[in-house]
Amino acid sequence: MGLTSGQMQLIEAIAENDSSHYRVLAVNCLKEDSTKQNQSFVRKYIEKLNISKIDIPHNLNDKLVCFDINSFQAGRYYLSENNKSIFDSIVKTAHVADKLNKMGINFKNTTLLYGLSDTGKTMFCRYVAYKLGLPLYYLNFSNLIDSYMGKTAQNINLIFNFVKQYDCMLLIDELDCIATKRKSGGQSGADAEIERITISIMQELDNLSNKTIVIGATNRLDIVDDALLRRFSNKKEFSPFSKKENIDMIKLFIENTHTESYFTEDEINDIIDKLTTQGSIITKLTQILVNKLYAEEKN
Repeated sequence: MGLTSGQMQLIEAIAENDSSHYRVLAVNCLKEDSTKQNQSFVRKYIEKLNISKIDIPHNLNDKLVCFDINSFQAGRYYLSENNKSIFDSIVKTAHVADKLNKMGINFKNTTLLYGLSDTGKTMFCRYVAYKLGLPLYYLNFSNLIDSYMGKTAQNINLIFNFVKQYDCMLLIDELDCIATKRKSGGQSGADAEIERITISIMQELDNLSNKTIVIGATNRLDIVDDALLRRFSNKKEFSPFSKKENIDMIKLFIENTHTESYFTEDEINDIIDKLTTQGSIITKLTQILVNKLYAEEKN
């Protein structure tokens, strides 16, 4: 049996003395083993090598949220061909980041996802983090935004300083909330503060290393500052799936949850005819399942 891609990447990291990636690559190797006889070994050492969380400093504890990648249900996640290209780009850049650094090539692993709400932008970020074996951090806007002038920009600086220290991913969801287009002329009050925040994010993106992965997501690309948009190396529009893709996504969900007996063909066709976005379809499937499970318990 030949070496898996995970094994080759681990060997390469050892040969290049890239110790910062050892744990990530070891977890990826374990995830590649699908044999039943090794299940207990795989579970044990994924838990021991658990990198899904890095302790958040006290001063950022209320400003960052960490998603536990070990809870991600990868078996039921449907990656469309349209979105696979951006996935491949992020993953490939992550794996060659050190080589780019040695060559003196500065290429930021920054991606902007945009498009309609409920088309899977956030779920895609979780999938990428899971496949790379990296912790995923979200900005907690409710505590990040501060009423004191300049304090929000300072919070952003602290967050970027934190994520730059580790192998991890940072998701800036709803980017349009804090990085809207700047107006001409001097601004004051809230507008001036938004401009300071936008400039602060741009400066932080400019100072990233190749190894730090940042993904921005927005439903309102039209109001995001143009200069900030240029800071993202990759941009990808997320749109509703085609009818075939929706059918494939539903089949994958049903097969993975072993709920084939709970859905009729008419119900599935009705969902596809009435709903268009990925999130709304999965929500409807789950609602149908809840009703049938409840009825089953009552009988």
